[in-house]
Amino acid sequence: MGRPIASLDVPVLKGCSGVLVFTEEQTARRKEYPCIRCGRCLEACPYFLNPSRLARLSKARMFDEMRAYNVFDCVECGCCTFACPSDIPIVQLIRTAKDDLNNRKEPDA
Repeated sequence: MGRPIASLDVPVLKGCSGVLVFTEEQTARRKEYPCIRCGRCLEACPYFLNPSRLARLSKARMFDEMRAYNVFDCVECGCCTFACPSDIPIVQLIRTAKDDLNNRKEPDA
């Protein structure tokens, strides 16, 4: 869990429980393949969400539908991303969509 930091100029605060350091080879972006709908992300999700559907909606920028599928219940643990045999960055897509939803202005009623 957590966000990747690209700089060493970030302080470590008391809420930090660990720091992971990776080589460039370990952080290289792997080739993403189309979703094969295997369901591994569904099995891996501790909150019983549908991560593959949330990722597809995020790519399509269908934010209202994402809200209907409880995107804010996702705790961004990353289990779905590690379980995906197609190397789809599911949790990153969900994180981006949640940021977009939070920054979006709601229409006045």
